[in-house]
Amino acid sequence: MVGDSSVDMQSAIAAGAVPVGVAWSLKGEEHLFQAGAEHMLRDMRELLTLCGIEVADI
Repeated sequence: MVGDSSVDMQSAIAAGAVPVGVAWSLKGEEHLFQAGAEHMLRDMRELLTLCGIEVADI
């Protein structure tokens, strides 16, 4: 589950999903990691790689 808040990270964990934060969150990356984010997206295209989808370099 991708989100930008600690509530999103906690909801992902509660649902048994992988919590993924976005670096452009107003709270910042560290806040999301402390809330349980296992990965941090700095560009939405990184989500494809995280899901195992091969993409050509853009």
